[in-house]
Amino acid sequence: MEAKVGIRMILALSVTIVMAVTGCTGNNIKLEGSGDKGSLTYKTEDGNEITLSSKGEVPEGFPSEIPLPGGMDVTASTHSENSGNYTVSVEIEKPFDDVLKIYRDYIKDAGYTQTLEMKEEGYYMYSGTRGDELFMITFNQDQENKKLVTGALVYEKKP
Repeated sequence: MEAKVGIRMILALSVTIVMAVTGCTGNNIKLEGSGDKGSLTYKTEDGNEITLSSKGEVPEGFPSEIPLPGGMDVTASTHSENSGNYTVSVEIEKPFDDVLKIYRDYIKDAGYTQTLEMKEEGYYMYSGTRGDELFMITFNQDQENKKLVTGALVYEKKP
């Protein structure tokens, strides 16, 4: 069940990204890449470009100050040079509360100002800004394996 939800999330994210990149204006887009390589790059006629990857790696340029704890696997990622956006989908083999502590400590130490916070049992979402930067996290506790957390890290800084 979790895998189906993750696949749906990635597909929905892909459609949203393509719509954002093309501006829903009917622009033609060009796809580059290969399923064999695990990434695709969408390019529009006006030069917008976004890369989707399932390589299991954090995209080049993702801020090194953002924690990537042991036990973390990258399941997918996107990067847009035009918007300065990085989105990294992750699975973390740690208890939910431990993951939240890592990122709450980072947020506090990094000086982000909270713009949104949602908490429920086994779910956490945070969004904050620091100058012209945005940082957002979303985490869900796996209901069957309580030591597995899935989620996303989003960082954006306009170029």
